[in-house]
Formats: sequence, C-alpha cells, structure tokens
Amino acid sequence: MERLLAALEISKIGVWDFNEKLDTVFFSKSSKSIIGFEDDPSFGTNTDDWNNLVHPEDRKKYFQDYQDHINGLKPLYINKHRVKCKDGTYKWILDKGKIINDHKSDGYIHFVGTHTDITDEIKNETKVENALTIATKQNNKLKNFAHIVTHNLKQYSGTLKVS
Repeated sequence: MERLLAALEISKIGVWDFNEKLDTVFFSKSSKSIIGFEDDPSFGTNTDDWNNLVHPEDRKKYFQDYQDHINGLKPLYINKHRVKCKDGTYKWILDKGKIINDHKSDGYIHFVGTHTDITDEIKNETKVENALTIATKQNNKLKNFAHIVTHNLKQYSGTLKVS
C-alpha cells in the first residue's frame, strides 16, 4: 500500500477513503497538498472537511453525482468541482470514486477515490472557448461584410456600360 501511495504522490494524484460504519475519512498527503492542507493534522478528522470546501455553485451536482453512484445509477462516482484552498483561492478537482463493499447487504458504505488537480486544464479549456467565440464573431462579421460587398457590386455592375 505504501508503494501505491508513493506512486500516487509522485503523480500528484490524491487518494481518499470514506468508511461510513466507522465514520472515518482519510485524505492522502497529495489530496491535502492539492488544496494547501498538507501540514494541517486536523484536516480530515471530520468526514465533512472536504465537502464543506466545495464551491457553493458546485455542491448540488457534487452531491447528486455521489448519490447517483450510491443508488446504482452510475457505475463510478465522477465529478468536477471547485474546492476552496487554505489560502482562499479555488482549484478545480476531478474527483473519482467507487463503493468497494456490498453496501446494500453490509448496511454501510465504504468508498475509495482519487483527487486530481485539473485547474490548468479548465483554464486552458476556457481560453480555447474564448478564442473560438472571438473567431466565430469575427467570421460572422466577415461574412456580413462579404455579403454587403457582393450585393453592392451586383447593384452597381448593372449600371456599367460596355463600350
């Protein structure tokens, strides 16, 4: 297990583990590090430590995706959400997880998952979307200009006399 955690730490992928029966949650050093809590021994002692940091606009889908997996509607829990870091900024997290026990017969949920910082990817997607929007607007302006020029040329070409 130590080797696996070390490999994940090197790749900057965090690991989390939630055991409903024991009412415990574990966040690997990498999970804590992503949001600046690596040196905070109290972070992760409460099962809602991460949940409370999820951006208010993302909470509904965050909890819905979690519930959908529990209810068997999705084979995996997968969610992208913003989390408030220790310094007050937000980072985008790709959160994936899976129930690893038969929670219906066991009567409790044991969930394991990963956290990946995707902030840079989201920023790049936003830049690409913005560039595409600008290019589309410029293209539409050029089309309108070409239409006007073509119309005007047709209109005036009819008045030209050939000698």
